[in-house]
Amino acid sequence: MSSLVSAVKRVVQDLSELKVRFAIVGALAIGSRGRVRQTLDADIAVSLPDINKSDELINSLVLRGYGINNLYRNESKLALARLFSPDNLNNLFEIDLLFDLCGIEQEVIDMAEVLEIWPGISAPIARMPALLAMKARCQELPERIQDKADLVNQLIPFATLSDIEEARILIQLVEQRGYNEGRSLLQDFNMLVASVKRK
Repeated sequence: MSSLVSAVKRVVQDLSELKVRFAIVGALAIGSRGRVRQTLDADIAVSLPDINKSDELINSLVLRGYGINNLYRNESKLALARLFSPDNLNNLFEIDLLFDLCGIEQEVIDMAEVLEIWPGISAPIARMPALLAMKARCQELPERIQDKADLVNQLIPFATLSDIEEARILIQLVEQRGYNEGRSLLQDFNMLVASVKRK
């Protein structure tokens, strides 16, 4: 079993045992929908009844053997935790837990559907509208050039009109909640959709 598969299997099992609601997003979610892209991390949106309990969850995972690479905070709240799997502490493969990065983690998880990632490993996977919205939130950030590439090559060409409309609603939520960092996310997304669909 590869380090990627074993790490994902382990974190899915641990989050389930800890009764944490979550959904796999990012490259693994794209891959689960038939468009494989190489990745060195697993992105997982996490929902807790109280966002202030996120540090308790990290402590619980550390007790289960996870290593901490970095913790990113949005003011006092934990936005993202970058961890190493207990099975791969010396490996480059990382697990990113998204607590409060996009502002729509709760909606992403509510919309998720359980799919088989690999034979024998199933987990909640973000739906196409959620993937579109999360990528749109990051697409123009200079350190996230892969997100725009994913939108252009892996997501928009395969999205239905309904997917696009649902994504627009989610992107509006990101903007309304102030997670757009002053950018016009919906406008940028609409321009990108128009550009890709014309090809």
